[in-house]
Amino acid sequence: MLTRFGLLLALSAASLCAAGGILEIVPIQGEHAVHDPIRGIASPTVIEVHDAAGKPARGVEVTFSAPAIGPSGRFADGSRSQLVTTGSDGRASMVGFQPNSFEGPFSLAVSAHAQDARGSIVLRHSNRPMSTTPPMASSAAPRKSSGMGKKLLIILGVGAAITAASVAATGGSPAAAPSAVSPSGGPITITVGDIRVGPPQ
Repeated sequence: MLTRFGLLLALSAASLCAAGGILEIVPIQGEHAVHDPIRGIASPTVIEVHDAAGKPARGVEVTFSAPAIGPSGRFADGSRSQLVTTGSDGRASMVGFQPNSFEGPFSLAVSAHAQDARGSIVLRHSNRPMSTTPPMASSAAPRKSSGMGKKLLIILGVGAAITAASVAATGGSPAAAPSAVSPSGGPITITVGDIRVGPPQ
């Protein structure tokens, strides 16, 4: 003979079996999602629904609901909620979410319904601009000297060496630079100013 307490337990168990039990919602992606309100980019959110036996539940209606005020967003149809159905893997994804211009955290409600079985969870989301700071530019590569500059330095070095040798040969008195002949036959004269060589000061 069942006591009153045992009878209540039996009735409760029978009621749960008739109602189909409670659905479990497991976050797969987006448990702490961050959405960018500046660029209008939403992070993906995916959940998985399990039945009373702990198996993925197919064909379950899942509703994603965003707050009506403050940091939140809307879906592609302009509403603040979206209804999707789980696939054979028991998963459902939130798609087309557009964060609003308010920055800060908010709660995204997720509910599941299949016949008389239900389940719900709350995910913590937030609207926060993502960093867009460009990387620092690397230092410019050193400029290469042109071939003309190198040739000019060689000519000047040779001229200086000839002048120094001339000065040494004349005992420190300035000497005229040697002449060269141009392709047309005329003389080309390179004149060097007074150069004096003496002991270190």
